[in-house]
Amino acid sequence: ASIRGVFLPHFREHFSAHTKKLMRLQQEGTLEVFVDDTKFEGIESTFEAVEYLHRGDNQGKLVVRFPD
Repeated sequence: ASIRGVFLPHFREHFSAHTKKLMRLQQEGTLEVFVDDTKFEGIESTFEAVEYLHRGDNQGKLVVRFPD
């Protein structure tokens, strides 16, 4: 399954129930979540991460890590 192009504020009333369902499916192994292995660290890498997405280089979700 894939979720693309969803603007969550349009579906605010459904968010809680569906998030719980998605989490359950992921924990059961029914829904596989892909996270790209590419490392993006700090606010300065945000633009690079967005460009990476726009080029279509990602394989799944991207994570930009920020220091504590």
